[in-house]
Amino acid sequence: MGIMGKKAADHEFYCVHCGRKALPICRTGKIREAGHLEKQFCFFCGSATNHAECIPGSGYDKDEFFREYNDGNFSAEGQRIIPFLKWSSQREKEEELICDDEWLNIIPLREAN
Repeated sequence: MGIMGKKAADHEFYCVHCGRKALPICRTGKIREAGHLEKQFCFFCGSATNHAECIPGSGYDKDEFFREYNDGNFSAEGQRIIPFLKWSSQREKEEELICDDEWLNIIPLREAN
């Protein structure tokens, strides 16, 4: 239970500059969308930076954050370069292309006679 008997969810926050985990926030009431950016103080960076909100079991958990972080989708100002949904769909298309290329390497091509 959360504050005053309300059901609460622990959400994890990760700094978009250094990638480290910040203090979790117990949310009650209005739930933000997965991947929401929120300005918090980062103890590792020593300043207020944007943190991505990760909700376990949602479409944006810590694994998805690290994919986006390692892909470089956050600018030096801490904003997304490409909106998350668009970035996610582009990544899925790229993964499909990689899978198609892998099949080409597995299946030998027949030479025309």
